[in-house]
Parts: sequence; C-alpha cells; structure tokens
Amino acid sequence: MPNHALPNQTFMNPGDVCSMLNLKKSTLDAYAAILKNAGYPFHVNPKGERLYFHKDVIVMKRFMEVKKNQHLTVEQAANEVVSWAKDNDMAGTVIEKEDAKQQHSDEIQDLKETIEKQNELLQELSAKLDRQPRSRKSSETKKTAATPQDKKKSNKSIFDLFSKKE
Repeated sequence: MPNHALPNQTFMNPGDVCSMLNLKKSTLDAYAAILKNAGYPFHVNPKGERLYFHKDVIVMKRFMEVKKNQHLTVEQAANEVVSWAKDNDMAGTVIEKEDAKQQHSDEIQDLKETIEKQNELLQELSAKLDRQPRSRKSSETKKTAATPQDKKKSNKSIFDLFSKKE
C-alpha cells in the first residue's frame, strides 16, 4: 500500500476524482486499472480501496488527453503516460516505494518465521522447566525427610562402635 504523497498531501476518494474529471466511477476504475497494468502504482488502503493523490489526478487527466487526442489505443496511451509520469517524477517515488514495500514485506515474513521458531523453542523450554522443578522438589523433600533418620542411624552406628570397643 504505497503512499506516494508528501506528508502535507491528502488523498481523494474516487467520488472526488470523478467529480473533478467528469467521469463515472466505472470509467475511473477502468482507467486506473489500465494505468496500473501499464506500471503506474496507485495507493490502496487496507480495505483494498484505491485512493488518489494530486499526482494521480494529473496522470489521469494526461491519460484522458493522450487517449483522446493522439488516436492511440488505451494501452498505448497508458504506456505513454506512465513513461511521461516516470520522466517527470510523477510516479518515481511510488515505484521506489513499491520496491521498498516488497523488501519490507519479505523482511516481515522472515521476522514472523523467526518469531514462530522462537515461540516453539520457548514452549519446549517451558515444558522442560515445568518438569524439572517437580523432580528437584520431590528429591529435596525426600532428602529433607530422610536426613534426621539418617543422622540417628549414623549416630547409633558410631555409638555402637564406641560401646563395642569398650
């Protein structure tokens, strides 16, 4: 979802652009799809809705003029306009951001996989720790309980040794 607007720019919804360009929504959608296929990236919000910035409206106007005046097919007109937009840096930042977006998307996927592996390891370690304290506590309890009896036995045996010698 590239955002090729400058920080102080605001987006327009399709209805605003239709009013500005005197187009039906279906025509605007068709033109945007043709320009997108020619390589011009539009901003799409998280809901998948296309949003337009001032640059996009300029590109759309240019597309309509070229298509009408130069007697080109819509695909040829779109290719010419996208080339013009790139040359005039109308879409350059968007294309760079699309590449960055893909790179970030790949990095995010790698991080998600790493986190998943770490979570699995944490679960394994947690399970080991859950088992480990129980066995230590039970052996410590046994040692504590047995220690006074062992002392009595060892005291008796030492006492017995001294008493037998005498």
